[in-house]
Amino acid sequence: MNITTDQVIRFLKDQFKTGDVVVKLIFIQLFIYISLKLVGFVEWVLKLDQHPIQGFISEWLFLPSSAKELLIKPYTLLSYQFIHDSFWHVLVNVMLLFFFGKMIVSLQGFKKVLPIYILGGFFGGLVFVLFHSLELVPMMSTPMLGASASIMALMGAAAFLQPDYTVKFFLIFDVKLKWLVAGFGLLNLLGLSNAEGAGPGIIHVAGLIFGLAIVFLETKGIQLSKPFNMMVNSILSLFNPKPKPRVTFVNPNPVKKKKDSSTAGVKAQDKIDAILDKISSDGYDSLSKAEKDFLFQASKKS
Repeated sequence: MNITTDQVIRFLKDQFKTGDVVVKLIFIQLFIYISLKLVGFVEWVLKLDQHPIQGFISEWLFLPSSAKELLIKPYTLLSYQFIHDSFWHVLVNVMLLFFFGKMIVSLQGFKKVLPIYILGGFFGGLVFVLFHSLELVPMMSTPMLGASASIMALMGAAAFLQPDYTVKFFLIFDVKLKWLVAGFGLLNLLGLSNAEGAGPGIIHVAGLIFGLAIVFLETKGIQLSKPFNMMVNSILSLFNPKPKPRVTFVNPNPVKKKKDSSTAGVKAQDKIDAILDKISSDGYDSLSKAEKDFLFQASKKS
């Protein structure tokens, strides 16, 4: 059976459209990585020794180590989270994103993943720039790139929610997630003594701390994910124009008809579907008493 390029592209499009936020993030990461590699290949073919396009990307999209530069390019707190420099860099990050992202989805719903991911990257980047600008530890002035801080935030959140969850370390040893995260954090702290490894170490530790903190704050009633999701929805709504209002004629003397049982059944099913969607995203405890009672009565009728 021959598989055409159109079939592959159609398959990838379908996967992107139907996949959850974790799948979409993985697709975006891989798409950007492959695109940048194609740019480098084109520059090599054209013998552009100065690499103008790659130079532009590193200058304007990588996270700078200087606070002054960050004030000029604040958007790099977002852009650096989606750029990787090597195959192994993006491969490891994508694998960790899939594992811990899916874990967060199963524990708290898909609406928690993006806030932890993006805000964790913001926090890690800000801590990195702060440490470098104040010279708190000796480190190199190279800009940062990669989704490490974002993924470490997901790891920290997962460890807070399921500390005793057992994972296969190197696919051999059974290790509880809390000890894996503690060991990983310790190794990165020890790396702060090395100027070359201090930057990535700070990024990783800051991401872990943020992931732990955001879930802890939620247990205290402080929700950081809700305002973030509201902001994202408001931005997306700018690209989705509202439908124009329709004008309909209303008969001032309507003839009363018996309620169609099939219409009532459709409305009931719509309500059930909405409640099930709410359980999938926010959990059963998010339902009101009326919604729980309605679902219970509907299950008795089925």
